[in-house]
Amino acid sequence: MADVNVSVMADRTLITVVIVRLRIIGLPEGTNFIQSQGLEEMSKDDVTTTQEQIFRVVYATSLKKMRDNELQDERRRVNYQEGKTPGRRGETIMQDEIGKETIRRYYLNRESSKSTSDMRFGMHI
Repeated sequence: MADVNVSVMADRTLITVVIVRLRIIGLPEGTNFIQSQGLEEMSKDDVTTTQEQIFRVVYATSLKKMRDNELQDERRRVNYQEGKTPGRRGETIMQDEIGKETIRRYYLNRESSKSTSDMRFGMHI
C-alpha cells in the first residue's frame, strides 16, 4: 500500500498533502507506471482529518501573507465569529493557526533584533 501525495504551490510555498491511499500490486515488466488494484476507501475520520489538515495548511499560508495589523483584524474577526457560534471546529483551528503565526513572528523579530544588537563596532575609546 502506498500513499499518493499531491504537491501544490501556493505563492512559491510548497504544500504536500496526502490525498488517497492506493493498494499497489506491482510494476508490469517494461513499464514505467504503477498499476493499482484500486482505491482504498478512506473512513469518514480519515477524510475529516485530511480536510482539516488541508484547511490548516492553506489557512496558515494565507496568514503568512498578512501584515501585522491584518493579522490582528483576522484575530478579532475570528473571536467575534466564535462568540456568535461557539463550538465550531473551524474557529478553533483558526485560533490555533493565528497563535502559531504570532509566535513565529515573535521569534523572527527577536532573532533579527538580537543579531543587530550583538554587532560590535570597530570603535576604540
